Amino acid sequence: MKTLALLLPFSFLFSAGLFAPAPTLTSVSPSSGVQGAGVPVTLTGANFVSGATVSTNDPPINVFTGIWASNVTVVSATQITATLHIGLKATLGAATITVTTAGGASGPLAFTVNPPAPTLTSVSPASGVQGASVPVTLTGTNFVSGAAVSTTNGGITVSNVTVASATQITAIFTIGGSATAGAANVTVTTSGGASGAVAFTVNPAPPTLTSVSPASGTQGASVPVTLTGTNFVPGATVSTTNNGITVSNVTVVSATQNHRHLHHR
Repeated sequence: MKTLALLLPFSFLFSAGLFAPAPTLTSVSPSSGVQGAGVPVTLTGANFVSGATVSTNDPPINVFTGIWASNVTVVSATQITATLHIGLKATLGAATITVTTAGGASGPLAFTVNPPAPTLTSVSPASGVQGASVPVTLTGTNFVSGAAVSTTNGGITVSNVTVASATQITAIFTIGGSATAGAANVTVTTSGGASGAVAFTVNPAPPTLTSVSPASGTQGASVPVTLTGTNFVPGATVSTTNNGITVSNVTVVSATQNHRHLHHR
């Protein structure tokens, strides 16, 4: 039998795996996926042969856990395609992938499991005024430790971000005094991706009124007056508690000054 083995063609011994070199694995692309997904991947390396298998160090215990490969196709000696199925509760973080043939097993290569992308359904309260610090609660799904909260308004600073649960984040929005008024987009980002945007509206700060000049007028007169204060914006209205006074020609001259005519009946 020993003599017979020596007379067998080398090609037969190689094809039988007796002298086949172990495969090497140099890359897995893409190198990450999210829980619950089926990820088509391409494995690149050397010495891949028909019958090669792909495995991970996190095999499934049931359909909700682990990572397993299907549709393994040896395209060439340097390329394999497969689908990696990631359980809904697969362990987050780096797993390892190996290729095994009759010649042995490759070295492991990292494949990272990320949580699903977060969703954001509400921000409460949904508005705040310039110059204020607003504690907010963000509600959604798939929030994880390390989640970041951002807005499209450069005048809003986000701080004290706390992931209270997978569905709730608390934070503080500090709105600058010169932050752009109007709706801004708020998003939550984790290692699984970014959420869709939810609106947060910046309103002007409430006006203050420090003086009316002149401060009096006579019955029957129309009195041009100047009102001085802060945070006056176009569209500001002026009113009095005296039904006999009609206000007209309201003009916002600046953020600190309005001109009006008061008509005394």
